[in-house]
Amino acid sequence: MLPILERVTSALAESPGTVMVAGHTDDVPIKSQTFGSNWELATDRSVSVVHQIIELGNLSPNRIRAVEYSDTRPVAPNDTAENRALNRRVEIVIEREVLE
Repeated sequence: MLPILERVTSALAESPGTVMVAGHTDDVPIKSQTFGSNWELATDRSVSVVHQIIELGNLSPNRIRAVEYSDTRPVAPNDTAENRALNRRVEIVIEREVLE
């Protein structure tokens, strides 16, 4: 994923606005030594991508924020393994200020 993230980060550096990195999970509850909940897993996903973006050095850290949605914003029903896989993701969004 690093080559893709390098290209995405270069494009983000050329675009104005705040970069939001959102972590998502499927609706299968997780409880492990590493992650006590889906919220913690979603947090780790978004923060890991934020760290990679910052390490690449193309984007000022003050333009980035990490958010976590856990299983609250699925893109597909959590009724099959394939759909659950779609819901396990990280989204990168550019938030631009709307001028009125």
